[in-house]
Amino acid sequence: MLRSTGGRWTATALVAGFPVLWLTTTGARPHQPREVPLVGIPTPARNLAVLGTNRGGERTPGWVHNLIAHPEAVAVWRDNRAEVTAVLVEPEAQEPIWETAIAAYPNFANYRSMAAHRTIRVFELLARPA
Repeated sequence: MLRSTGGRWTATALVAGFPVLWLTTTGARPHQPREVPLVGIPTPARNLAVLGTNRGGERTPGWVHNLIAHPEAVAVWRDNRAEVTAVLVEPEAQEPIWETAIAAYPNFANYRSMAAHRTIRVFELLARPA
């Protein structure tokens, strides 16, 4: 789906109606640019958040480690481009983001359950002033 839509949609994003973000981070090691497609989840503050679910996988995705080491990134979605700072959302403030994600795409609940053995990091992407 990602390839056939020119990087604009994944199956998850299409079903949920959320944008696919192409997030370019700086690698934790070796500090090289890393680009990854992620589903952007609307936040109560009208920003977008990304969830480190790795589709319920055993391990935390690499981009999470990259954002922890270097929170400055570039997010591209649809025809928008923004330099952002990824802010780790505290666990007590994550629930509204999870509720939005799960309401639109119930598999997020499965991912959360499958990855219950680890901490799923949630980042809110804040636009940096130009």
